[in-house]
Amino acid sequence: SRVRGWGAPMISHEYKAIFIHIPKCAGTSIEAVLGHHADFAGYGRQDHRTIRRLKPHPNPVIASARRQVCRMRYASRMAALRAGFPYANPRSMLTVTPAQFDAYFKFVFVRNPWDRLYSIYRKLMSGDWKTGEYGIEGPMEFDEFLERFAADPQLKPQTAFICDEDGTVLVDFIGRFENLNRDFATVCDRLGLERIELPHEIKGPGGDFRA
Repeated sequence: SRVRGWGAPMISHEYKAIFIHIPKCAGTSIEAVLGHHADFAGYGRQDHRTIRRLKPHPNPVIASARRQVCRMRYASRMAALRAGFPYANPRSMLTVTPAQFDAYFKFVFVRNPWDRLYSIYRKLMSGDWKTGEYGIEGPMEFDEFLERFAADPQLKPQTAFICDEDGTVLVDFIGRFENLNRDFATVCDRLGLERIELPHEIKGPGGDFRA
C-alpha cells in the first residue's frame, strides 16, 4: 500500500510531512504504521526530536554544518544496521532545508498533561526496561518520582516539542490522544493516504490519574 512506501514519518520527503513525536502520545504507533520502524526493531527506534531541533538554523553556514553532521550520523547508523548492530534508527537523522520546513505539513499528537505524566510514572513503576537506566530500584511514591525526574527530557512540557523560543506553535495540525483515530484520519486525508486505525504499539499499565 502507499503507507508502506512512506519510509519515515518524522520527515517524509515523499509526502512532504513532518511528525513531532511526543513521548506517551501514541507516537510509536504512528511511526510504526507509517514505516519509520521498517527493518528496524532495535533500541532507539523512535524519533523524539523537537520542532526546534528540526527547524534549520537561520545562519546558512550553521544550518549546513548541522545537516552535514546528521548525514554523517545517518551513514554511521546505516553501517551499524548492516553489520547487525542497530543501536539507533538511521531515519531519525533525516533533515529538511528551510524551504522544505516551511512547505511541509507539520503535525503532532498531544495528551492531557496530567494523564501523560502519570502514564510515564506507571510505566516505569511496572518494571519498564528503562527502570534500570533511570536508577529506580523499587516502587516509589509519585511525589518522589517528580522530585527526582522533573528535569528529565521525557517529562518536559509538550509545548517544548512544538514551539519556538518565543512560544509560537510551529505545527500545522494538533491531534489529541483522546481522539486518536478520528484525528489521525484527518492526517491521512491531508496526506492523501488511505485511512488506517492505529494499533496499540506500546500498551501502558493503565490507571486513572485522578485517583
